[in-house]
This record gives sequence, structure tokens and C-alpha cells, in this order.
Amino acid sequence: MIRFLLLLVVFGLGLLAAGLWFGQMHHMRTAVPQALPGWTEALPDDAGLRGGRMPLAGTGFLPPVEVTWEALPPDTGGLRWRVRATGDGIDLSGDLTVSFWPDTARLSGVAGTVALDRVGGGQADLDGLLVLREGAAEARGLLRSPVVSVGLSGELRGIEAGGAAFGDGPVTATIAEDGGWRAEMRLAGGASPVAGSLDGAISRRTAALDVVVARDGSLPSGFRDLLSRVGRPEGDGWRVTIDVPLY
Repeated sequence: MIRFLLLLVVFGLGLLAAGLWFGQMHHMRTAVPQALPGWTEALPDDAGLRGGRMPLAGTGFLPPVEVTWEALPPDTGGLRWRVRATGDGIDLSGDLTVSFWPDTARLSGVAGTVALDRVGGGQADLDGLLVLREGAAEARGLLRSPVVSVGLSGELRGIEAGGAAFGDGPVTATIAEDGGWRAEMRLAGGASPVAGSLDGAISRRTAALDVVVARDGSLPSGFRDLLSRVGRPEGDGWRVTIDVPLY
């Protein structure tokens, strides 16, 4: 009798696992609507664990993207997927691991490119390429309210702004668990050395831009005039501090 009950439990768990694996969101919404966390409302009805896609609206700062995922073989860390985000000028990918008790998710190996001429709907007077080489993120509390932390590093290439070329340089970005985020960059090899940062919070609609541009004779006169209007003299250059609308 005990052996029969054990086999019955194993069989039932197997059916449950198969149903979850091969099922789609509309099955879950019909069967256990109260058990689904709020963030799953953004998932389309045909999305499932084996694979799917989800469109994300643009923010005004970034264009709309489509996120797709495809299951990979699980390992000791949990269930795994290959995740990709694509859009106008955006192509990013990474590996997502969700713990077997689905309360923690980790995104690793994030890499790809973002075309900066698409930032701000193409109205930001900015050109060049952001190349992400290494990125990771972690979200804890998936069954409640997720707490997210992110770290990214890469390179800016061929940056142009205001009719001036500023070259290439490294860039890093972090998102802390409290929702605050910061990006830092340095550029060299162009009209003038540039160093700057962008600080914001997930809950804020604007970010604080702080940029220092060295005074250099190769800067176009129009760009010098712009710096004189929006910035202030500092050392041998200008400092610009403005709020940038994100959405």
C-alpha cells in the first residue's frame, strides 16, 4: 500500500511537471490564477516554459524590444534558458537560470550591441555603438516583489555628438537593489577627451547627466558655443550637468 501511494505521488508530480513544461500561460491563468505573481501579467497567453516571446514597449529613451527565450538543459543551479532581446538597433543575449524553487533568477553572459542613434527615438543628436561584453543580473523574490541587481561593462565606439567625433572608450553600468542605477564612461581619440556619468533610479523619469569635456582646439566652434551655453568652465574644459528625460 505504501509503495502504491509513493508511486502515485511520483506519477502525480510527473504529470504536474509535464503540464507546467508543455503548458502555456493561458493554461496557468485558467488553472491557478491566484498563484501567479503580478509580473506574469505582461506575458502573452502563448508563452511557455519551453520557449516564447514577449514584446516590451519603448520607454521614449529606448525603442521597443522583443524578448524571446528558449529552454536549455538544466544544471545544478536550476532551470536554464537562452534569452535574447532585439529591437531597432538593439541585439542583446544571455543565459537565464531560475532556481528549482523559483524564487531566484540569474542572468549571465549578457553581450550584444545597442546603436546609439536610436536612443531617444533618434532625436538625441548622438551616434555610435554601445558594445556590451560582460553583464550579469540577479532577481530575488520572484514569487513576491522581485529585488533586482545588475552589473554591465563594455565599450563605446565611434561616438559622435553635436557634430563632433569623440572616439572610443570603456563604459560600465550598475543597478543596485534599492533601484538606483549609475553608468560611467570615458572617451578618447576624438576631438577632445570626455568623462561622464549618468545617475538615476528605476522609479524616476529622469536621470542626472554629469559630463566633463576637456578644452581642445579641435572641437568645432559650434560645439564650443553649445558647451558655453549649457555648461560651465572647469579647469581646462567645461562641465555639463543636466537632467535627461527617460520616458
